[in-house]
Amino acid sequence: MTADKELAEKLSQELQAEKTVEELAKEYGESDPPVRIFKQQVQQRSLPKTLQNSFDSATSGTVVGPVEIDKSWSVFSVIDIIPAELDEKTKKQIEAQLFSEWLVQQVQDLKIDFRSNTADVSTSK
Repeated sequence: MTADKELAEKLSQELQAEKTVEELAKEYGESDPPVRIFKQQVQQRSLPKTLQNSFDSATSGTVVGPVEIDKSWSVFSVIDIIPAELDEKTKKQIEAQLFSEWLVQQVQDLKIDFRSNTADVSTSK
């Protein structure tokens, strides 16, 4: 990630020429303008919506970018594609997310009347 678009384009070209993220980190770690280099596993759905489509057809070795995100330029190197798997951890995350969404909807549907001494709480359904 860098504020310099030309530098981001250069990083993209170097990744496409098969330089590794580690090599770029050594080479640009102390550069000016600064470059932030990360190597981490991410879930496609955790990416900004504008980026998700860029990864739909990505395969190992694909370089995506430079892409402008929050006034900085980012380049992504796909190292590996890990298929989704419904394990116990993922199942609990999905259940928690669905419950949270359901609870928000329930709260939004509540009708509360404070006109009398006792509150009348009912759903609007």
